[in-house]
Amino acid sequence: MNQRFSHRHFRDRADQVGTFKLAVAERYRYQSLGAFLHVAETWINFYNQQRPHEGLGNLSPQQIAEQLALERVGK
Repeated sequence: MNQRFSHRHFRDRADQVGTFKLAVAERYRYQSLGAFLHVAETWINFYNQQRPHEGLGNLSPQQIAEQLALERVGK
């Protein structure tokens, strides 16, 4: 792995974690761990299956997987 890819990969991961924190983890007060996990799973599935990603040519990861004949992303 070259250093340039490595830095971008970690920056992209940090952006994803920040997005998750703002959209799910810090947005509501959850009454239970189960409630949090339900919202987290719903958001992750949306993020991977429906949300367009600029770095993927405004396609979702699921659309990229389908183009490459890969398995479904998420549940």
